[in-house]
This record gives sequence, structure tokens and C-alpha cells, in this order.
Amino acid sequence: MDYTRYLGWDVHGETIVIAEALPGRDPARDVGTIPNTSEAFLRWIRKQSDAPTILIAYEAGPTGFGLARLCQREGIACSSEE
Repeated sequence: MDYTRYLGWDVHGETIVIAEALPGRDPARDVGTIPNTSEAFLRWIRKQSDAPTILIAYEAGPTGFGLARLCQREGIACSSEE
């Protein structure tokens, strides 16, 4: 699949910091911070017009695994960096 955007998620206990990279462009840019809740995450993703072609990457760890499971359940492309 050709992805339109790559999103990096820095998942903390209370918040998720989002960075965005466009294919073939450097550097990534800060998109913002959202609460670390399933509802906030899904609301943010669903507002993106290119949501089906976004790839999310997160740092594998205790706070990121819940996000990965949510992505898997919702059919959202997600990859971890360990």
C-alpha cells in the first residue's frame, strides 16, 4: 500500500504526542497532543480525510501496546519500533 502520511505517536500515561512525516519529505513535524484515551484517538483519526492510507508507528512499551491493539481492532495500519 502507498501511504499518504506516516504518523509517529509518543504515547504517555495521560497524553499522546503526534508527529507527521509526508513521503519523501524531511523532517517530520509536530502535529499536536491529544489525551491518551481510545475516544480521543479514534475521534482524531476519523477527522483525517486520508485516514485509510495513514501508517502509525509507535514506540513499543507499556503505554503503546493498548494503542496498537486498538488500531488492530479498528483496521488502522500500525507498526511498532522496539
